[in-house]
Amino acid sequence: MARTKKRSPTFATASAFIRSQPRSMPAKAVVASAADHGFKINEQRVYNVRSATKARTMAKAPARTQVRANATVIARSDLTPADAALIRAVADVGVARARELLGRLERVLS
Repeated sequence: MARTKKRSPTFATASAFIRSQPRSMPAKAVVASAADHGFKINEQRVYNVRSATKARTMAKAPARTQVRANATVIARSDLTPADAALIRAVADVGVARARELLGRLERVLS
């Protein structure tokens, strides 16, 4: 039976190993480090995994219904421009984070 190199128990796949390396690390260095951990990869694989990871982590556009709901709330005639700006900011950071920040502001001002 052929002998196989022992792989690092920390990483289940070569792709997981590549993702764990800093993006600033050159592809050649990742390939060399992967060989030390028992993975046979080439530079092109490093580029492919990194680009796929980057594409997955990019921010998605808000759902159309959310955009319409924000526009409806902001379009009300009884809102001042400052009120509308506050609503947009809350929509950007999320309600939970906005409550936390407003709580901080309230403690500072009181």
